This record gives sequence, C-alpha cells and structure tokens, in this order.
Amino acid sequence: MWKTKTGLYRERITANGRTKILSARNKVDLMLKVAQYKEVTPTFGETAEMWRESKDVSPGTWRCYNAPFNQIMDYFGEKRLNEITPKDVQRYLNQLSMSYKSTLTRKGLISQIYDYAIVDLDMDIKNPCERVKVDTRLPRSTRSALTDEELAEIRKTTRDEFLLAPLILYTGMRCGEALALQYGDINYKDKTITISKSIYHQGNQPHLTTTKTKAGNRVVPLLPQLEALLPKGKASHFCIGGEEPITKSALAKRWEKWERTHGVHFDRHTIRHTYASILYESGIDVKSAQKLLGHANFQTTMDVYTHLSDQHLKESAQKLIDFMQ
Repeated sequence: MWKTKTGLYRERITANGRTKILSARNKVDLMLKVAQYKEVTPTFGETAEMWRESKDVSPGTWRCYNAPFNQIMDYFGEKRLNEITPKDVQRYLNQLSMSYKSTLTRKGLISQIYDYAIVDLDMDIKNPCERVKVDTRLPRSTRSALTDEELAEIRKTTRDEFLLAPLILYTGMRCGEALALQYGDINYKDKTITISKSIYHQGNQPHLTTTKTKAGNRVVPLLPQLEALLPKGKASHFCIGGEEPITKSALAKRWEKWERTHGVHFDRHTIRHTYASILYESGIDVKSAQKLLGHANFQTTMDVYTHLSDQHLKESAQKLIDFMQ
C-alpha cells in the first residue's frame, strides 16, 4: 500500500491471475476494496488495524491496550473474521492464565473489533464473543488505599515542595489531569477547580489533550488544605511545571525526591484510590462520587464502593473478633 501525491491510497493486487491497482481516499476503504476484489472476508488482523485507526483515544490509553491488542493479534491475526468461532475465543481466554480483569479486557477488545466490522463496515458476520464467558473464579487484583502513615506524609508536604501528591489527594484527579491543571482553572472566589484537560508524554515531551472521557470534564471543590499550599500564579502557568507542562524526566526526578524526603513509596493512582476511600468514609453518595472522580461508567464507581464496603465489613468483623477474645 502506498499514498500518492494527491492523497489517494493505492495497492497492487493479484487475484485469479490478474493484476490490478486499487485506489481509495483512506486506508479503511482501500482494505475493504482489496477484500471485495479477492472475494474473501478480511482477516481479523486487517479488521483490527482498521478498528484501531478509527478510534479517537489518547496515546496514554493506547499504551494500556497495546500489550493486550498485540497478544490478540498474534493469536487471531491471520484468521478470517468469519472463521473464528465462540469456541476459539473461549479456548484463547482459558489458556491465558491471567487475572479476571486482564482476561475481560482481552475479550472486550475482540468484541469491539467484531462490533466495528458488523456496524461500521456492514459485514454480514456474527460476533463470537456473545456466548463466551470469563471465569469469575479467576484472581482479582484490588488496589489498596494509603496507610495512615503514608497519608500523614502527604499532609506534611509544604508549599515549597513538589505538590503533585497533595494535589491528587485533595482533588481526586488522575495524574495526567493534575499535571495539566493551570492556575486559571482555580476559582478562589467560588472555591472550585475546573478539570477539563490532561497531559500525556511521548518520549520525554508533554502533550496537552482532553480528559480521558467526557465525564472527566468536571468541577471539584477547592479544599482549604490545598488552597493553603497553592501559591498564586499566572492563569496560563501550570501548577506542576510552571510556564510549560513538566517533562517526563523532570516528573520522575521530582517525584522520587519527594518520596525520599518523606520516606514513602507508592503508585500515584493509589492516592486517587485513597480519595475515593475518603469519599466513601465521608458518606458521599455513589452518584456524587462518580461526578467527583470523573468516572464515565456508574458501575466503575459502584465497584470501588463495593470493594470499600467489603473491606470495611472485614475490618469490623476483625474488631469484633478481637473484642471477643
């Protein structure tokens, strides 16, 4: 396949002893023309590439899906879409030996690719994932909240230190959202913070983009603990970084320095999970929590709250056991 100076995509095809050059204005249309000319259903790999090109997602999101996507391509890539059966998908999932979430992610990707072929490309095929089940007995990873000691260290952060940890703790922002926060997003009069963008890194360089989902656009309260830490800055300046967003290397150095200073080590998303725990412990209802956390899916917030509820029940049971002893 090549692209002409006029912007057309072309490919030379040989079928039934004949050679022909096919043209189209985009890669998807050209791949469909090639399949129709050969009178065959496209392979899973060809369709998956078309699906990937059609998706409008951030590079950060693609990094999360890159490994699952490549694994699926290695397994199903050469097969024709109409040749893959529910049994094939079930066999693939069963041999993964992964967690419930990882297995569910791979099933979801396969299903999305088939839905794209059926709806967007108007292919007369069936989605083999519809009758496939993910074993609910598979191990499930759960994210723990910060310990009281770790939480105390974040609260000890002073104004002249790296403020990323308290910024996430007091707002519940994702790391990329915190890195994209500018002083102009803070309304000191109304005591609110508007979250509408995010930072992702390509190599070392930061790039400004929209939030992960539409639900990510939200307004959260400016807590007095955070207001006391934040210096006043120009509206266009970034709270983390200054005139420009922080680079990946600078982020790593400043974060590691902050960890050494406070004698802690944890994942930044754990701070966001702790924020969710604080919402739960504070009695914030699940719908309000969904808005504050920027979850697009209500079930995501419900899963977090259910996990916290189960954890709270276990802790209460242990207290009862200790008391009885």
